[in-house]
Amino acid sequence: MCAAGKALAAQKVLIEARPLKGGLFGKVGVAKTGADGRFGRVVRPRVGTEYRAVWRPAGASVVQQRPAVVTVKLRVRK
Repeated sequence: MCAAGKALAAQKVLIEARPLKGGLFGKVGVAKTGADGRFGRVVRPRVGTEYRAVWRPAGASVVQQRPAVVTVKLRVRK
């Protein structure tokens, strides 16, 4: 995450998910941004799942929400 061109480190980001067919978002977990502003969370997604990242700046009453860019790494079970 960045603000005014600078990375936001050590920020808590709530990760939420819901089925693509609709419904309410539910908490999947919490991630913390690194020095470069990036964050990640390992999940076991089901087919057709929508994710979002939710961030509330310190002292702010407004929640910032952005669609999450998800990188998928497949692991084949033997």
